[in-house]
Amino acid sequence: MTDDETSDDVSPSIQMSVMSSQSNTDDDQLVHTSAVSSWWDSTNLGKTKKVYSSWSVATASKASNASGTLSYSKSFTSSNSWTGTLKITKAKLDATVGFNTTKSVTSTSGFSVSVKPHKSYKIYYRRVYQQYKVKQRKVYYDNWSGKFSYGDTVYVYPKKYQYIEFKAVAK
Repeated sequence: MTDDETSDDVSPSIQMSVMSSQSNTDDDQLVHTSAVSSWWDSTNLGKTKKVYSSWSVATASKASNASGTLSYSKSFTSSNSWTGTLKITKAKLDATVGFNTTKSVTSTSGFSVSVKPHKSYKIYYRRVYQQYKVKQRKVYYDNWSGKFSYGDTVYVYPKKYQYIEFKAVAK
């Protein structure tokens, strides 16, 4: 949305302030009253990048004369989240990005690697998230003139859980 466009998306938390100024002259008295509504607007700027948790050791094998398969399977619980300062409501953030930003998902994931003789192996895992960027902007509307103006801009970065990534390292 550009500064010339208006937003139909009005947050339920509208703040109304009335400002009066009074000036006396010799001939008459001038009174000016202006009512301004304000709210936080949000715009989904889209996906920014993949974000990863740190690698964790899932399982390991010691070197032996045997070959075979090293497998790992586990039920993982992962949650969506966000970083940054949230100025809009969580419900509005969810609507802006199109997903529940605090939802937890439980799923089972696994990985196998062929083990060669005389090698030790470790299987590692990490969570993968898709990060988004949401622009939050303070909007002011002058109810008398019908004009919009804009104040602070603050960004929040929601992360949506995607999958578990595995890797195997042989030594």
